[in-house]
Amino acid sequence: MKYIAFLFGFVWCSHSLIFAQNNTETGIASYYIDKFDGRETASGERFDNTQLVASHRKLPFNTMVLITNLSNQKKVIVRIIDRGPYAHGRILDMSKAAAQRIGLTSTGTAKVELRVVGFNGKISIDPDIEAELEQGNEEQFINTQTNQSYQKTPPFSVGHTFSPEGTLRQTKGYGVQLGVFSTLENAKELCNTVSGAAVEPVFVQVVESNGKVLYKVLVGMYMQQSEAVRLLEKLKERGFEGFVKTHLASGSY
Repeated sequence: MKYIAFLFGFVWCSHSLIFAQNNTETGIASYYIDKFDGRETASGERFDNTQLVASHRKLPFNTMVLITNLSNQKKVIVRIIDRGPYAHGRILDMSKAAAQRIGLTSTGTAKVELRVVGFNGKISIDPDIEAELEQGNEEQFINTQTNQSYQKTPPFSVGHTFSPEGTLRQTKGYGVQLGVFSTLENAKELCNTVSGAAVEPVFVQVVESNGKVLYKVLVGMYMQQSEAVRLLEKLKERGFEGFVKTHLASGSY
């Protein structure tokens, strides 16, 4: 009986961790203050208050969530990159950019509805959301950076920065370049090696030079050059060679 009870408990816990498309949750949301800008999140990604991102206690990283401010019906889609909030009664912390889109910055907190609309950084538009777009909310969705970035930019296209898995990343500031390759496979191989030796996020910058596509592997993203220099020193201690450089802005190279 103890074994059966244990097995039942395991199955129940495992089931509770399965998140389906269109799952909804209602509660109080707040937003990040400026002092968190540039800090590393639980996913390893650097927090940027100008991006449409958020934290949730349970949803997998890179889950796409539609947030509706229930006081004014304004909507925005965010990507989950962090854990929290841990303030009592709150279900989500969002970036200031996301908060501004739904009118939350004037109140600080608001009652919202969360709906899962995609995974792995990709939005899956379903009939319900399409109906909302047709009812006059299209601008709230289509003009978000999330939709533009994760729907319209193919993986590893020139002039952009990606995760090793091909998810578009909006980068700025400084990182450490560890290598440049003519093939994506070789770049990914270095990414895997670095990921096993460093806790910093790893990026693949795709550029074109003299008619050839090149794949640059960078580690970390910092607003201060001195922080990237310290990362370079740590990486050298672990046997890597590289140099500090600025991240390229999306859409330019």
